[in-house]
Amino acid sequence: MKTCFRYFVGRALKFNTLLPSTACALLWALAGSLLFGGLMQTRAATVATETLYTGATAGNYLETVTLSATISDASSGLPTATGTQVHFSLGQPELQGCSGIVDAAGHASCSLQIQQPAGSYPIVASELGDDTYSASSHAITFTVAASGTSLVYTGPSLIANGLPLTVSARFTDTSTSMPISGEVISFFLGAQGCQGTTDGTGVATCTINNVSQPLGPASITASFAGDANYLANSTTSSVLISLPYTAQIQQPINSNGSSVFSVRRGVVPVKFTLSLNGVATCSLPPATIALTRTSGGTTGTIDESVYGGSADTGSNFRIDSCQYIYNLSASALGVGTYRVDILINGGLVGSGIFQLK
Repeated sequence: MKTCFRYFVGRALKFNTLLPSTACALLWALAGSLLFGGLMQTRAATVATETLYTGATAGNYLETVTLSATISDASSGLPTATGTQVHFSLGQPELQGCSGIVDAAGHASCSLQIQQPAGSYPIVASELGDDTYSASSHAITFTVAASGTSLVYTGPSLIANGLPLTVSARFTDTSTSMPISGEVISFFLGAQGCQGTTDGTGVATCTINNVSQPLGPASITASFAGDANYLANSTTSSVLISLPYTAQIQQPINSNGSSVFSVRRGVVPVKFTLSLNGVATCSLPPATIALTRTSGGTTGTIDESVYGGSADTGSNFRIDSCQYIYNLSASALGVGTYRVDILINGGLVGSGIFQLK
């Protein structure tokens, strides 16, 4: 079937016919004479168009961008009539796309959230055409970049040495402020570390088994290595490494340092109980004793060979009835004020003070 199309001043008409071209001419001559009584101007069956892409040419992964184009009459350069559809394709063959309708200014647009990894892709704006306007298209290169990230350490800042440590961090997309799931976050505390994968809330957790670090200020690092979708990131936070234990001096030595014993009494029983993270415990790890003369005679640390006796030798506390016990030889120490310390893993966890007269 052949389409016979003519444009009359102020009006356009179109017929579908099986007649040959010469018959089309005769048909329109007769129609023009009958309907308009004037001359007819011949025009192509569809108006040639020109598409020009005018939208975004770059964006980050998961960012929403605006794709747009202008559609014009190829001959006059004027905007085409409203209502035709323009489709935008990212990638060839299309990976994702959206469509817009041409407005009175010859402009069409739509929004698209980029869901492709970093790289360069063709983007094609296609005027789909209709019975009046012909199809046309315009292609350019669109660049997708990895999205920026935010990584925040959310684990504890006070870390107990000798115990397992659970660490955590929250990972988000800076373009959308949305949590990022399924990515591996690495944590480092000195030479110790662990890895966790972010969940639906963007949080990664893992556990470092039995922290073994020097006591005092330290730092912990959470890091993301980066991939095709997200940029690498790393954050470092200050932490304090401390012992989880505290020991409390027991009778006969008073906790306020007021105890006074005679050097002739033979021995001074030193007893400590232990708390773990503030809770009393009978699971007592090995502990050692240290004794210092703080006044009277020669001050300073006293060697264990001086105060050891028949019940206790060396520097190790005995453990009995949920207590640490050590019998100091009073007669060997002499007159003075003394501070007795208990240490676990080399760290001070408690002290007591007494006098000998």
